[in-house]
Amino acid sequence: VKVEFDHVKIVEDTAANGGGLRCVAAHDLDRDVLLATIPKSACLSILTTSVCDLLKEGELGGGLALTIAVMIEAALREESQWAGYIRSLPVCPPLPVFWPAADVSLLRGTEIATAVRSVLDDMQDDYNDHVVPFLAAHQPRLPTAGCAFADFCRAASLVSSRAFFVDDDHGDAMVPFADIFNHRSAVLLLGDGIAIQGYDNNTDEADADAGHGTAPSTTAPTDDGSTAGRRTRRKVVPGDGSGTDGGHETLRKSMHAMPTHDKYPLNIAICNKDATATTPSALEIVLMHPTAAREEIFNTYGEHSNGALLMKYGFAEEDNPHSIVNLSVTDVLQVLSHYAADGKENDGDAPVARAHFLLGTDGLFDETDCDFELCKKDATLPSSLLFLLHFAVSTDARFVQRVRRNPVASARKFDYQLQHGDATWDCVTRVVKARLEAYMPVVSPARVHRVWSRAGLPAALNPTVLCSYSDGSSVDIAVADMQRHTFL
Repeated sequence: VKVEFDHVKIVEDTAANGGGLRCVAAHDLDRDVLLATIPKSACLSILTTSVCDLLKEGELGGGLALTIAVMIEAALREESQWAGYIRSLPVCPPLPVFWPAADVSLLRGTEIATAVRSVLDDMQDDYNDHVVPFLAAHQPRLPTAGCAFADFCRAASLVSSRAFFVDDDHGDAMVPFADIFNHRSAVLLLGDGIAIQGYDNNTDEADADAGHGTAPSTTAPTDDGSTAGRRTRRKVVPGDGSGTDGGHETLRKSMHAMPTHDKYPLNIAICNKDATATTPSALEIVLMHPTAAREEIFNTYGEHSNGALLMKYGFAEEDNPHSIVNLSVTDVLQVLSHYAADGKENDGDAPVARAHFLLGTDGLFDETDCDFELCKKDATLPSSLLFLLHFAVSTDARFVQRVRRNPVASARKFDYQLQHGDATWDCVTRVVKARLEAYMPVVSPARVHRVWSRAGLPAALNPTVLCSYSDGSSVDIAVADMQRHTFL
């Protein structure tokens, strides 16, 4: 691994500052600066591990195979090619799945609460169903010490929090030096010649919520019934650009044509060294944003919510533009069901019945148990939620009839502004209050500080510090506070 130490320095923070390593600029740096070159042979992957042949023989792949490889290389100690690199890794990242049950209870009501409860069981199943038979089938070649379930958990947490997608052949891999860069969210638009590799934009949050293949097991269900699969941080790389001058120059031309948010810029990019080669042999880390001397240089692991960051990497951001709060359809229907008790039911036209009508209409909602997602970046209520609630409680007979005749067209033309005190305002306020009540009640500040400090989370991210709202409070303020205080 060749690091350009004239441009970048590795700094070790004291325990008082959270510990760990970070990369900072050695002097004022402009964009386009090459920070490091990393041969793919130096990456620990299912192709480079000493048990590559055994993994292929056992038809193991994806995140599960990499986790087994990391566990075995760690168990080999000094006999492993990556002994020095593995020694530099943390004992175990502070992922919620390893928190004591009492501490996990602080996550009640968050988007990852259910996943935390199920992930450890999934990891145990992976170990029993795949790892134990694999180890038994290849004795005495494989070590016995260092391959217990606890060792598998440590390897899985390292893969979850540090692995990169390298290419289609290597898949996910542990990449020395590249994993020192800490994360900072970026907001970017993909332009021509740019691709996201190693990530499915449509499954990140769904997987985190449902617990399928969530961190730290780094697994996802596959057709063969196992849970081998890819769960990795995203990496922006050049696509099939027309440049002929190699990875660095092609990257510069393509990345600079892609606009990013001024407040959330992309700091670095990791690309193939020679984008025109059939099988590029190395990765390059290139600075994409001017950085002043002694300022930290960040990587962007992807457009992850804080819930996904905490589950996969063991940390969260205080200012994360991709933070979300989910409002479940079940909770919305529960709120609407109370309107009948309030004397607002009109034969079979109760608000909850109207809501079921829309939810059962093809082309409006993907499925009846979906979530409405409030995203900090958008800072607005989802139009689909507003349409559903407005129709459910509307007293405008013409509007209700028009929606019943053609709900899809009505949704497309829907243009309603919340008005303080009207029926829709009242309904939205109830939904927000119901969502807030799902969170853990306020507990001892000392206990919260202890848990959050151990996990390396800023105090401002305490999900138990929630405001209460009385009827008539501003819905906008309620939603804004919910987004600020509930980071998962």
